[in-house]
Amino acid sequence: MISEGSDAQRKGSTASRSKTLILNLTVLFVATAFSLLLAEIAVRALGLAPSIIPITKGRFRLSPNPKIGYEPVPNIRYEAESLDFYQYRGTGNTLGYRGPTYSENKDPKAFRIAVLGDSIVEGIGIDQYEELFTAKVERALREEGIPAEVLNFGVSGYNTQQEVATLKDKALRFDPDLVLLSYCLNDTASPGYWLLKPLLDEANQKKSIHLSNRFAARYLIRSALYRLLRFRLFAPSANEKTLLTFEPYDTGDTVAESVGELANLSESQGFQALVVVFPHFTDRTFKNYAFGEQHEFIRGITDERGLLLLDLLPAYKACRKETSQPLHRDNFHPNARGHTCAADAITEFILESVIAETKFHHP
Repeated sequence: MISEGSDAQRKGSTASRSKTLILNLTVLFVATAFSLLLAEIAVRALGLAPSIIPITKGRFRLSPNPKIGYEPVPNIRYEAESLDFYQYRGTGNTLGYRGPTYSENKDPKAFRIAVLGDSIVEGIGIDQYEELFTAKVERALREEGIPAEVLNFGVSGYNTQQEVATLKDKALRFDPDLVLLSYCLNDTASPGYWLLKPLLDEANQKKSIHLSNRFAARYLIRSALYRLLRFRLFAPSANEKTLLTFEPYDTGDTVAESVGELANLSESQGFQALVVVFPHFTDRTFKNYAFGEQHEFIRGITDERGLLLLDLLPAYKACRKETSQPLHRDNFHPNARGHTCAADAITEFILESVIAETKFHHP
Protein backbone atom coordinates (compact mmCIF):
# COMPACT_ATOMS: atom_id res chain seq x y z
CA MET A 1 0.00 0.00 0.00
CA ILE A 2 1.33 3.47 -1.00
CA SER A 3 0.81 6.13 1.59
CA GLU A 4 -0.48 9.58 0.72
CA GLY A 5 2.72 11.01 2.22
CA SER A 6 4.90 8.97 -0.14
CA ASP A 7 2.81 10.04 -3.13
CA ALA A 8 3.12 13.70 -2.17
CA GLN A 9 6.86 13.32 -1.67
CA ARG A 10 7.22 11.77 -5.14
CA LYS A 11 5.24 14.57 -6.76
CA GLY A 12 7.29 17.14 -4.91
CA SER A 13 10.51 15.47 -6.01
CA THR A 14 9.35 15.44 -9.69
CA ALA A 15 8.39 19.11 -9.53
CA SER A 16 11.72 19.94 -7.95
CA ARG A 17 13.64 18.13 -10.72
CA SER A 18 11.60 19.95 -13.39
CA LYS A 19 12.35 23.31 -11.82
CA THR A 20 16.04 22.41 -11.60
CA LEU A 21 16.08 21.36 -15.29
CA ILE A 22 14.37 24.59 -16.38
CA LEU A 23 16.77 26.62 -14.27
CA ASN A 24 19.80 24.82 -15.73
CA LEU A 25 18.54 25.28 -19.30
CA THR A 26 17.90 28.97 -18.63
CA VAL A 27 21.39 29.43 -17.19
CA LEU A 28 22.88 27.58 -20.18
CA PHE A 29 20.93 29.73 -22.66
CA VAL A 30 21.91 32.98 -20.94
CA ALA A 31 25.55 31.92 -20.68
CA THR A 32 25.64 30.92 -24.37
CA ALA A 33 23.99 34.16 -25.47
CA PHE A 34 26.38 36.17 -23.30
CA SER A 35 29.39 34.30 -24.70
CA LEU A 36 28.25 34.90 -28.28
CA LEU A 37 27.73 38.56 -27.49
CA LEU A 38 31.24 38.85 -26.07
CA ALA A 39 32.64 37.03 -29.12
CA GLU A 40 30.73 39.38 -31.45
CA ILE A 41 32.10 42.42 -29.61
CA ALA A 42 35.64 41.04 -29.70
CA VAL A 43 35.53 40.21 -33.43
CA ARG A 44 34.19 43.69 -34.21
CA ALA A 45 36.75 45.40 -31.98
CA LEU A 46 39.67 43.49 -33.52
CA GLY A 47 38.40 43.90 -37.08
CA LEU A 48 38.70 40.18 -37.80
CA ALA A 49 35.58 39.81 -39.94
CA PRO A 50 35.68 40.45 -43.69
CA SER A 51 33.33 43.01 -45.24
CA ILE A 52 30.92 41.17 -47.50
CA ILE A 53 29.26 43.18 -50.24
CA PRO A 54 26.44 41.59 -52.27
CA ILE A 55 27.22 41.22 -55.98
CA THR A 56 24.80 43.55 -57.74
CA LYS A 57 24.49 45.40 -61.03
CA GLY A 58 21.94 48.18 -61.10
CA ARG A 59 18.66 46.66 -59.97
CA PHE A 60 19.92 43.07 -60.24
CA ARG A 61 21.89 40.52 -58.20
CA LEU A 62 22.79 36.86 -58.48
CA SER A 63 20.19 34.38 -57.27
CA PRO A 64 21.08 31.27 -55.24
CA ASN A 65 18.63 29.36 -57.44
CA PRO A 66 20.51 28.27 -60.61
CA LYS A 67 17.23 28.09 -62.53
CA ILE A 68 16.62 31.78 -61.84
CA GLY A 69 20.22 32.98 -62.28
CA TYR A 70 19.65 36.61 -61.30
CA GLU A 71 16.89 38.50 -59.53
CA PRO A 72 15.95 42.08 -58.61
CA VAL A 73 17.43 43.83 -55.56
CA PRO A 74 14.74 45.01 -53.11
CA ASN A 75 13.79 48.65 -52.49
CA ILE A 76 16.09 50.32 -55.04
CA ARG A 77 15.06 53.82 -56.05
CA TYR A 78 16.63 55.17 -59.23
CA GLU A 79 15.94 58.48 -60.96
CA ALA A 80 19.07 59.14 -63.08
CA GLU A 81 19.14 59.53 -66.86
CA SER A 82 20.91 56.33 -67.94
CA LEU A 83 18.87 53.11 -67.71
CA ASP A 84 21.82 50.71 -68.05
CA PHE A 85 21.10 47.80 -65.68
CA TYR A 86 18.09 49.70 -64.26
CA GLN A 87 15.38 49.36 -66.97
CA TYR A 88 13.03 51.94 -65.40
CA ARG A 89 13.05 54.91 -63.05
CA GLY A 90 11.34 54.76 -59.70
CA THR A 91 11.32 52.39 -56.76
CA GLY A 92 11.15 48.61 -56.66
CA ASN A 93 9.09 47.01 -53.89
CA THR A 94 10.32 44.98 -50.91
CA LEU A 95 11.02 42.00 -53.20
CA GLY A 96 12.60 44.16 -55.89
CA TYR A 97 9.75 43.89 -58.39
CA ARG A 98 7.56 46.70 -59.69
CA GLY A 99 4.28 47.67 -58.15
CA PRO A 100 2.88 47.75 -54.62
CA THR A 101 3.95 45.36 -51.88
CA TYR A 102 1.16 43.00 -50.87
CA SER A 103 1.09 40.91 -47.70
CA GLU A 104 1.66 37.20 -47.99
CA ASN A 105 -1.46 36.81 -45.84
CA LYS A 106 -4.12 37.29 -48.50
CA ASP A 107 -7.48 38.76 -47.65
CA PRO A 108 -10.01 35.92 -48.22
CA LYS A 109 -12.11 38.34 -50.27
CA ALA A 110 -9.27 39.24 -52.66
CA PHE A 111 -8.80 37.85 -56.17
CA ARG A 112 -5.04 37.68 -56.44
CA ILE A 113 -3.18 37.47 -59.76
CA ALA A 114 0.56 36.73 -59.99
CA VAL A 115 2.02 37.90 -63.31
CA LEU A 116 5.24 36.26 -64.52
CA GLY A 117 7.30 37.55 -67.40
CA ASP A 118 10.29 39.41 -68.77
CA SER A 119 10.90 43.06 -69.63
CA ILE A 120 7.39 43.40 -71.10
CA VAL A 121 5.90 42.73 -67.66
CA GLU A 122 8.64 44.70 -65.91
CA GLY A 123 7.81 47.61 -68.19
CA ILE A 124 11.21 48.46 -69.61
CA GLY A 125 11.54 52.19 -70.20
CA ILE A 126 8.12 53.03 -68.72
CA ASP A 127 8.67 55.01 -65.54
CA GLN A 128 5.10 55.18 -64.23
CA TYR A 129 3.90 51.83 -62.92
CA GLU A 130 0.30 52.94 -63.45
CA GLU A 131 0.93 52.76 -67.22
CA LEU A 132 1.79 49.04 -67.18
CA PHE A 133 -0.86 46.48 -68.13
CA THR A 134 -0.60 44.83 -64.71
CA ALA A 135 -1.73 48.04 -62.97
CA LYS A 136 -4.40 48.68 -65.59
CA VAL A 137 -5.86 45.19 -65.28
CA GLU A 138 -6.06 45.59 -61.51
CA ARG A 139 -7.92 48.92 -61.85
CA ALA A 140 -10.27 47.61 -64.52
CA LEU A 141 -11.22 44.50 -62.51
CA ARG A 142 -11.88 46.59 -59.43
CA GLU A 143 -14.15 48.84 -61.47
CA GLU A 144 -16.10 45.68 -62.32
CA GLY A 145 -16.49 44.89 -58.63
CA ILE A 146 -13.71 42.27 -58.49
CA PRO A 147 -11.40 42.87 -55.46
CA ALA A 148 -8.31 42.26 -57.57
CA GLU A 149 -4.69 42.36 -56.43
CA VAL A 150 -2.20 42.05 -59.30
CA LEU A 151 1.37 41.21 -58.29
CA ASN A 152 4.05 41.92 -60.88
CA PHE A 153 6.98 39.43 -60.93
CA GLY A 154 8.45 40.56 -64.27
CA VAL A 155 12.26 40.68 -64.67
CA SER A 156 14.09 41.84 -67.76
CA GLY A 157 15.71 39.07 -69.79
CA TYR A 158 13.87 36.17 -68.15
CA ASN A 159 12.88 33.11 -70.14
CA THR A 160 10.10 30.65 -69.30
CA GLN A 161 12.29 28.53 -67.02
CA GLN A 162 13.22 31.53 -64.89
CA GLU A 163 9.62 32.68 -64.73
CA VAL A 164 8.26 29.34 -63.49
CA ALA A 165 11.16 29.04 -61.03
CA THR A 166 10.24 32.51 -59.74
CA LEU A 167 6.68 31.29 -59.29
CA LYS A 168 7.91 28.41 -57.13
CA ASP A 169 10.45 30.44 -55.14
CA LYS A 170 8.62 33.75 -54.71
CA ALA A 171 5.07 34.00 -56.01
CA LEU A 172 3.35 30.90 -54.61
CA ARG A 173 3.76 32.17 -51.06
CA PHE A 174 1.26 34.92 -51.96
CA ASP A 175 -1.46 32.32 -52.65
CA PRO A 176 -2.51 33.47 -56.14
CA ASP A 177 -5.92 32.58 -57.54
CA LEU A 178 -4.63 33.10 -61.07
CA VAL A 179 -1.09 32.88 -62.46
CA LEU A 180 -0.63 34.80 -65.69
CA LEU A 181 2.45 33.82 -67.68
CA SER A 182 3.39 36.48 -70.22
CA TYR A 183 4.94 34.77 -73.25
CA CYS A 184 7.33 36.70 -75.49
CA LEU A 185 8.39 35.20 -78.83
CA ASN A 186 12.04 35.09 -77.71
CA ASP A 187 11.30 33.03 -74.59
CA THR A 188 12.80 29.93 -76.19
CA ALA A 189 16.24 31.52 -75.78
CA SER A 190 18.59 31.22 -72.79
CA PRO A 191 18.59 33.87 -70.03
CA GLY A 192 19.87 37.39 -70.70
CA TYR A 193 23.66 37.07 -70.66
CA TRP A 194 23.95 40.82 -71.12
CA LEU A 195 23.08 41.00 -67.41
CA LEU A 196 24.11 37.60 -66.09
CA LYS A 197 27.65 37.69 -67.48
CA PRO A 198 28.87 40.81 -65.60
CA LEU A 199 27.37 39.45 -62.39
CA LEU A 200 29.09 36.08 -62.86
CA ASP A 201 32.38 37.69 -63.87
CA GLU A 202 32.39 39.78 -60.71
CA ALA A 203 31.41 36.83 -58.52
CA ASN A 204 34.16 34.60 -59.87
CA GLN A 205 36.75 37.22 -58.95
CA LYS A 206 35.65 37.15 -55.30
CA LYS A 207 36.99 34.88 -52.60
CA SER A 208 33.79 35.31 -50.61
CA ILE A 209 30.49 34.60 -52.33
CA HIS A 210 27.37 36.26 -50.96
CA LEU A 211 24.15 35.15 -52.62
CA SER A 212 21.75 37.65 -51.24
CA ASN A 213 18.39 36.10 -50.48
CA ARG A 214 19.37 33.11 -48.37
CA PHE A 215 18.22 33.32 -44.77
CA ALA A 216 21.80 33.52 -43.51
CA ALA A 217 22.74 36.20 -46.03
CA ARG A 218 19.67 38.22 -45.21
CA TYR A 219 20.02 38.22 -41.41
CA LEU A 220 23.21 36.58 -40.12
CA ILE A 221 25.38 38.53 -42.54
CA ARG A 222 25.04 41.51 -40.19
CA SER A 223 27.01 39.60 -37.55
CA ALA A 224 30.81 40.00 -37.60
CA LEU A 225 31.15 36.64 -35.84
CA TYR A 226 29.10 34.92 -38.55
CA ARG A 227 31.16 36.54 -41.33
CA LEU A 228 34.39 35.44 -39.64
CA LEU A 229 33.22 31.84 -39.40
CA ARG A 230 31.52 31.67 -42.80
CA PHE A 231 34.01 33.50 -44.99
CA ARG A 232 37.35 33.03 -43.20
CA LEU A 233 37.24 29.76 -41.27
CA PHE A 234 34.70 27.93 -43.43
CA ALA A 235 35.22 29.45 -46.87
CA PRO A 236 32.96 28.48 -49.82
CA SER A 237 33.68 25.04 -51.19
CA ALA A 238 34.58 24.15 -54.74
CA ASN A 239 31.03 22.91 -55.25
CA GLU A 240 29.66 26.34 -54.35
CA LYS A 241 32.06 27.93 -56.79
CA THR A 242 30.74 25.77 -59.62
CA LEU A 243 27.32 27.38 -59.18
CA LEU A 244 28.85 30.56 -60.53
CA THR A 245 29.73 29.21 -63.97
CA PHE A 246 27.73 29.58 -67.16
CA GLU A 247 26.73 25.93 -67.46
CA PRO A 248 23.62 25.94 -65.21
CA TYR A 249 22.24 28.98 -67.01
CA ASP A 250 22.72 27.86 -70.62
CA THR A 251 19.21 26.47 -70.69
CA GLY A 252 18.24 26.72 -74.35
CA ASP A 253 14.57 26.12 -75.16
CA THR A 254 12.76 25.21 -71.92
CA VAL A 255 9.28 26.41 -72.93
CA ALA A 256 7.51 23.03 -73.19
CA GLU A 257 9.11 21.71 -70.01
CA SER A 258 8.41 24.89 -68.04
CA VAL A 259 4.81 25.25 -69.24
CA GLY A 260 4.31 21.62 -68.25
CA GLU A 261 5.64 22.43 -64.79
CA LEU A 262 3.25 25.39 -64.62
CA ALA A 263 0.35 23.06 -65.45
CA ASN A 264 1.42 20.61 -62.73
CA LEU A 265 1.67 23.40 -60.18
CA SER A 266 -1.75 24.67 -61.19
CA GLU A 267 -3.24 21.28 -60.40
CA SER A 268 -1.34 20.68 -57.16
CA GLN A 269 -1.63 24.21 -55.76
CA GLY A 270 -5.19 24.94 -56.87
CA PHE A 271 -4.72 28.10 -58.95
CA GLN A 272 -5.81 28.82 -62.52
CA ALA A 273 -3.10 29.37 -65.11
CA LEU A 274 -3.28 31.62 -68.15
CA VAL A 275 -0.61 32.07 -70.84
CA VAL A 276 -0.77 35.44 -72.61
CA VAL A 277 1.14 35.75 -75.90
CA PHE A 278 2.55 39.13 -76.90
CA PRO A 279 3.20 39.54 -80.65
CA HIS A 280 6.31 40.80 -82.35
CA PHE A 281 6.08 44.46 -83.38
CA THR A 282 8.32 44.35 -86.47
CA ASP A 283 5.30 44.74 -88.74
CA ARG A 284 3.80 47.93 -87.30
CA THR A 285 0.43 47.42 -89.00
CA PHE A 286 0.33 43.59 -88.54
CA LYS A 287 -0.85 43.26 -92.16
CA ASN A 288 2.10 41.08 -93.22
CA TYR A 289 2.79 39.45 -89.87
CA ALA A 290 5.54 36.82 -90.23
CA PHE A 291 5.55 35.11 -86.83
CA GLY A 292 2.35 33.09 -86.91
CA GLU A 293 4.20 29.77 -86.55
CA GLN A 294 5.64 30.87 -83.22
CA HIS A 295 2.13 31.65 -81.97
CA GLU A 296 0.99 28.19 -83.04
CA PHE A 297 4.02 26.68 -81.27
CA ILE A 298 2.98 27.98 -77.86
CA ARG A 299 -0.71 27.29 -78.56
CA GLY A 300 0.12 23.65 -79.22
CA ILE A 301 1.94 23.38 -75.88
CA THR A 302 -0.85 25.02 -73.86
CA ASP A 303 -3.54 22.96 -75.60
CA GLU A 304 -1.65 19.76 -74.80
CA ARG A 305 -1.45 20.70 -71.11
CA GLY A 306 -5.01 22.04 -70.91
CA LEU A 307 -4.01 25.61 -70.03
CA LEU A 308 -5.88 28.77 -70.91
CA LEU A 309 -4.25 30.86 -73.65
CA LEU A 310 -4.87 34.41 -74.80
CA ASP A 311 -3.14 35.44 -78.03
CA LEU A 312 -2.94 39.24 -78.10
CA LEU A 313 -2.27 39.47 -81.84
CA PRO A 314 -5.98 39.98 -82.74
CA ALA A 315 -6.30 42.61 -80.00
CA TYR A 316 -3.30 44.54 -81.30
CA LYS A 317 -4.62 44.34 -84.86
CA ALA A 318 -7.91 45.84 -83.65
CA CYS A 319 -6.14 48.54 -81.64
CA ARG A 320 -4.00 49.40 -84.65
CA LYS A 321 -7.10 49.99 -86.75
CA GLU A 322 -8.42 52.42 -84.14
CA THR A 323 -5.36 54.68 -84.09
CA SER A 324 -2.44 55.69 -86.27
CA GLN A 325 -0.35 56.20 -83.13
CA PRO A 326 2.33 53.55 -82.43
CA LEU A 327 1.62 50.79 -79.94
CA HIS A 328 5.22 49.74 -79.54
CA ARG A 329 8.43 50.98 -77.99
CA ASP A 330 10.60 48.60 -80.05
CA ASN A 331 10.20 45.22 -81.74
CA PHE A 332 9.36 43.38 -78.51
CA HIS A 333 7.99 45.99 -76.11
CA PRO A 334 4.65 47.81 -76.15
CA ASN A 335 4.59 51.47 -75.15
CA ALA A 336 2.04 52.85 -72.68
CA ARG A 337 -0.65 52.83 -75.38
CA GLY A 338 0.26 49.24 -76.19
CA HIS A 339 0.01 48.30 -72.52
CA THR A 340 -3.53 49.73 -72.49
CA CYS A 341 -4.44 47.59 -75.49
CA ALA A 342 -3.10 44.48 -73.75
CA ALA A 343 -4.83 45.37 -70.47
CA ASP A 344 -8.23 45.74 -72.14
CA ALA A 345 -7.96 42.35 -73.82
CA ILE A 346 -6.65 40.61 -70.70
CA THR A 347 -9.35 42.13 -68.49
CA GLU A 348 -12.09 41.03 -70.88
CA PHE A 349 -10.65 37.51 -71.06
CA ILE A 350 -10.39 37.22 -67.27
CA LEU A 351 -13.97 38.38 -66.79
CA GLU A 352 -15.34 36.02 -69.43
CA SER A 353 -13.13 32.94 -69.11
CA VAL A 354 -11.56 32.99 -65.64
CA ILE A 355 -13.88 34.69 -63.16
CA ALA A 356 -16.77 32.48 -64.27
CA GLU A 357 -14.92 29.51 -62.73
CA THR A 358 -14.34 31.18 -59.35
CA LYS A 359 -16.25 32.27 -56.24
CA PHE A 360 -16.17 35.84 -57.59
CA HIS A 361 -18.68 35.03 -60.35
CA HIS A 362 -22.16 36.40 -59.74
CA PRO A 363 -24.62 35.22 -62.42
